[in-house]
Amino acid sequence: PLHVDRGLAPASVSLLSADMIGTVPAPAAQRLEALCASLLRQRTARAATRRTVLSPPHRPSATRPCPAASVWQAPLGSPSPRYADVKSRLSAAFVPRSSMAEAMPAEEESASTDWDIKLLYDGECPICMAEVNMLMERNPRFGNKISFVDIADDNYDPETCAGITFAEAMEEIHAILPDGRIITGIEVFRRLYEAVGLGWIYAVTQYEPVEKLANQVYGIWAKYRLPITGKPDLETLLEMRRRRKEGTDKCGEDECEVW
Repeated sequence: PLHVDRGLAPASVSLLSADMIGTVPAPAAQRLEALCASLLRQRTARAATRRTVLSPPHRPSATRPCPAASVWQAPLGSPSPRYADVKSRLSAAFVPRSSMAEAMPAEEESASTDWDIKLLYDGECPICMAEVNMLMERNPRFGNKISFVDIADDNYDPETCAGITFAEAMEEIHAILPDGRIITGIEVFRRLYEAVGLGWIYAVTQYEPVEKLANQVYGIWAKYRLPITGKPDLETLLEMRRRRKEGTDKCGEDECEVW
């Protein structure tokens, strides 16, 4: 039988068929010629299909321009229009702190504070100071949100603390918010503990029935705080404070005369 190599080039196939025409009968020669032509067409079709799959389709740049061309094809040393637009938007969105301070009205600037709550505490109460010292220790780690004012200091000035007098601050715990609002009782403790990351301790007092009960318990403590801590009653403390400011208190080696 006649063997035809499928890998022959088109020129070799045509020569092979031409050389064999004289030795092969006419019908066989025709069939051989047709077979060679069919193989040539198949090979040509496979080659064309391979080129179509491997080669990416041609997309003229005129129909689909590169989106980055307008950004990066700007002249050297000059920003592109898109870059300038982005820069202007960022400049408008982010304003330096100094510019904000200059643009802030004088009354708003004076009203701004760097604390979230101002606590008025009795620096001569040992039980109170155990809690105050804990708050002072944690305060820097949470942004110094608490401002501490010792009402036991003879220089305490009610005018700087929303008009709260020494007697009022001694009867019940007081605190001041940045907007000038005065809060008392359990709400003070809840806000203080929230400011130092311990809000979960007093979180349950956000519910009104619980807060009401907690304020009743605190009221009992506030009423008997001075005798429990070994201090004179409030009237005596007020008189001692007045005499110290006037310089009329008389102190001996062991005791002071306040009446």
